[in-house]
Amino acid sequence: SRKGRKALVSSEEIFCVLEQYKSEIFDNGVLRGLTHKIWDSLSQELKNKIPKKNLYIYVYQNRYNFQTRLKELLKINDNVAVDEYESNSVESNDGSEKNLVSDGEKISYKVMKKNTWSDVVNDAFLLEYKLPCNFVYKRCKVRMNSANSQYFIHFEAKCKDCNNNLQGWSHNEPIKGHPLKLEIRTSDTRGHNLEHNSKRQLKGEKRKLIGSQLTTELASNWRRNRTSNMEFGSISPPNLYHTSVLRKAKQETKDHIMGISLKCPILSLVELKHTQFAGSIRSIGIDPFLVHYWSNHQVVIYKDLTKEYCSISVDATGSLIKKIKRTSLNLLSAHIFLYEAVVHTSYGQIPITQMLSEKQDTQTIQNWLTQWLLCGIKVPNEVVCDFSTALIGALTRAFNNSSMRDYTARCFDILVGKNEILPQCYIRIDVAHMIKLFCHIPYFKGIQNKKLKTFYVSCLRLILTSSTLNEFSEILTALLIVAKSETDGWVKDTIDTPAESSRLLLLEKIKNSTVENYADTVDTDDDNLNEYDDQEVTEETPNVIDEYLREIEIDADRKSKVQGNRISAFFLPGLSSVILRLSRYFPLWSGVMVSKFNSPNFIATSAPVESDFAELKKRILKFDLQPMTADRFIAKHLNALEGSSKLFRSSQLRNLYKTTQCQDLNLKKISKIKENISPETSDEPSNKNEKTKSSKSKDMSIYCNEAKKQDPITDEYNSNEENNTNKSFLQTSSCDEAENWYKGKKLNKYIVDHNSMVLDEYYSDETSVSSNSLKATENWRGRGNSEDPKLSKSKDRIIKKRFRKYMDPNQDIERFLNKKSTRSNLNSLIINGNIGTPLRMAKNKYLVLNTCPMDAVVAIIAMAYIDFQSYRNFIDSSENHMLNFSKKIALYGSTTNTYKERLIILKNIFNESKSISNLKIIDARCNVSFIVTKLLKDVPSAIENIKCSDNNCINKHKQIANMTIILRYTHNGFKDLQEALINYISLQTYNCAHCNGTISSTKILMDHIFIETDMYQEDSMFNLSEFPSEIKINDNNFTFCGLVAYHSDHYVSHIKRSTNVWETHKDLQKKNQKISLRHYA
Repeated sequence: SRKGRKALVSSEEIFCVLEQYKSEIFDNGVLRGLTHKIWDSLSQELKNKIPKKNLYIYVYQNRYNFQTRLKELLKINDNVAVDEYESNSVESNDGSEKNLVSDGEKISYKVMKKNTWSDVVNDAFLLEYKLPCNFVYKRCKVRMNSANSQYFIHFEAKCKDCNNNLQGWSHNEPIKGHPLKLEIRTSDTRGHNLEHNSKRQLKGEKRKLIGSQLTTELASNWRRNRTSNMEFGSISPPNLYHTSVLRKAKQETKDHIMGISLKCPILSLVELKHTQFAGSIRSIGIDPFLVHYWSNHQVVIYKDLTKEYCSISVDATGSLIKKIKRTSLNLLSAHIFLYEAVVHTSYGQIPITQMLSEKQDTQTIQNWLTQWLLCGIKVPNEVVCDFSTALIGALTRAFNNSSMRDYTARCFDILVGKNEILPQCYIRIDVAHMIKLFCHIPYFKGIQNKKLKTFYVSCLRLILTSSTLNEFSEILTALLIVAKSETDGWVKDTIDTPAESSRLLLLEKIKNSTVENYADTVDTDDDNLNEYDDQEVTEETPNVIDEYLREIEIDADRKSKVQGNRISAFFLPGLSSVILRLSRYFPLWSGVMVSKFNSPNFIATSAPVESDFAELKKRILKFDLQPMTADRFIAKHLNALEGSSKLFRSSQLRNLYKTTQCQDLNLKKISKIKENISPETSDEPSNKNEKTKSSKSKDMSIYCNEAKKQDPITDEYNSNEENNTNKSFLQTSSCDEAENWYKGKKLNKYIVDHNSMVLDEYYSDETSVSSNSLKATENWRGRGNSEDPKLSKSKDRIIKKRFRKYMDPNQDIERFLNKKSTRSNLNSLIINGNIGTPLRMAKNKYLVLNTCPMDAVVAIIAMAYIDFQSYRNFIDSSENHMLNFSKKIALYGSTTNTYKERLIILKNIFNESKSISNLKIIDARCNVSFIVTKLLKDVPSAIENIKCSDNNCINKHKQIANMTIILRYTHNGFKDLQEALINYISLQTYNCAHCNGTISSTKILMDHIFIETDMYQEDSMFNLSEFPSEIKINDNNFTFCGLVAYHSDHYVSHIKRSTNVWETHKDLQKKNQKISLRHYA
């Protein structure tokens, strides 16, 4: 036979080396363990030709009789050694009895529980004496008969690093319930800490205990918390384990809890599907990886929810699941996404179906939704998602059995009256994703276009919130005209160009003024935007919508060519193509189909699914390292869903019980409401619940004359759509909700049901607008496998959270557009001269002090100019210096010229004094009445007509201008303000002081009225709700604008905006404040 390869080292050479170190290889006749340093020394003696593990095996298995020959040289009795060696291994028996024969007598003993007693003894010893040694314990014997033995318990140990021996014993058995007292003898190695590097093994009961502690704690935090007994400058003890050991123990504990025993995630999922989570994990795919899972509890919950109007949110997220390795080449899978459908109710929200998928195309998503529907459940009434064409295409195919193109075409036919059959499910796009998509338009990028971006995104949100097709057409046409027009202004200085009238129309709508066909609201963040490359939806769009948009574009092109007398600052021709491209799918993202589907949610939001993702990542998986393997994630997720389902079901049953109890009462109240509804009640504003406190002493309340206007509504919406919506709302809502709906209905605003959500924060970072075919893919954060064009990411993107910047009405839009860009965060209208710098004018330096009385009045006038069109017309036609000064601040904000103009105004009514440094000082300390009286002489609050009965009297015909109105206090306070004004202007007669005649006095209220409240109780506290929002005197309506409060020797203005929001303007602060309900002025 053929011989094998010659050994590197012969057996005799190995034995010669072993013979040299024979006394160190054995310890009391027992072979030393593999971790002892003697085996390293032996391997080095053989020039590392044989690893230390092989040397240990040679001796341990007695190959070439190495162990026998060495023991013969050391004169070790092999039988005794074997007995001793076996006595070392009895530690593995839990409480078993052993017999030891000594001098003909039989001694019985027990052994301690393996991997338990040594940790208890070692931890207590190191805590008390803080030795750095890593002791390895062995041979712990507990004598059953203390009379025949010296010790009740005895054990030995040796340090793994320095070979320091330790012996411990206890002479007597402890009394039951008392601690065991041990005596330990070892060398004091304190001071030699740096020579010790090894750590104790974490095993047995202690490993289980620490693993359970780490399930709700991080390994690094666990180590930090165990350093409380360490001193600064000391070395960590051997029982303070490394983070890698702790993490492994944590993983083993969690795997045991979740029932995971296999290393391969695919095989582990198959095991879980047929054992622990049978009935919840529905299907598993290998290549590409795919898992459908939802529990029976989720199905039961959803079935009950579909008995009423049910809206769900669908979205995907990544970064949760590790990629899967395949084949011997360790090929990695693509990114694995988690898909969820979440339902939201007034009493909570819960996911109803989930999928993990490596492939994110339309067909894969559709297959998941179709499999879910096969559980015998109904199609939801409404679905909200982001602008991912793959996701939208899958939703339309699964729920409406049509493509995205066919669905939008069918919706358009319904809008124009060609079709009356609605799709089974209302597919919508989330408002936050749409606003973010608007912000990603490249024409808005750059600081030079910051104001244009605010204007155009605010206009786009008007399109987004349009409720009828006519309203959508009007706003879209106006927006295209403004973007395409190179000039605006006037034709022949008298007629507005289409661009000018369209711009003014859009500004009025942004400010939420009462103009026809207006609906407002929405929200988004404003971050630096990615580039919007020529990314189009590649699927052929509906011809009917194309033709409709083409007609709008032709009309806008024709009107934009009208030449005006000035260059337009809003000229942005490239924007029109982007807007028209997005408008091809306007039934998906605008509000035009809300009334057709009778949806209670005017704004579409996917906030429920986004918040559920946040809950999953930040709370459920708080103590888990992400990404994690698929089997661990699904086990963890299903366990969490089990608890969530039980809690949600409890709330669902409670809500169902309450609804059943009051159902009969609700029907009676609703029918009574129907009988009592009148056209006038539907137009009354409902926001009358302000409860904030006012100051003790008020100087002035300001009302301006604002004619009440009706909001025009299209005939189609008023006669058909609104009635249908009202009917559905009454049939599905409680009596209190229906009553509030009718009382709070305002025709120029949309109605939001109590179940609809206000969107505050957005969790997903990317919107994918890709091809709507079966090959379209979901592209969360660019990790999908889409081959479609992507938005290129800006390298220096900075995310800034801004709340409700575009969706809320913006009354200050004109001031923002006209104000020069600065780096200041100042948003106060004007700053007090006390914190300002000296002004240079006519070679002199001036310092104006205590300007708060004037600043408070200016702030209220400026805000009234912005909010009310009739008051704006009044100021525009006035030549009063004070009013025009307030107008400039309203339009352009405060500049250096503003403060110089304030100086000129105050210089005329106050004296100036010189300081030592030739600085001229003007102290404007006064009350508000003095400012109004001196600066508003030609625009009084009221005109008093005096007529004496004696024709020869000087009071025969006389007019007196009253800059302010002084009213007497009544027991009802400001609630009787209207009655007090009526009495003020009523006819009064009294004896003439110049003759014996009788004087008849009548008063006429002017365009604004300033009311002095000095005659009211000085120390009283007035609630802001006591001030009436409107006062009707004869045929004139006066709207409350604000008040000036005085306290701490300072005047502050509290202004009520047209949106019923209170603001506090303090000229000593750089930012205005919104007043909360518990605010005290």
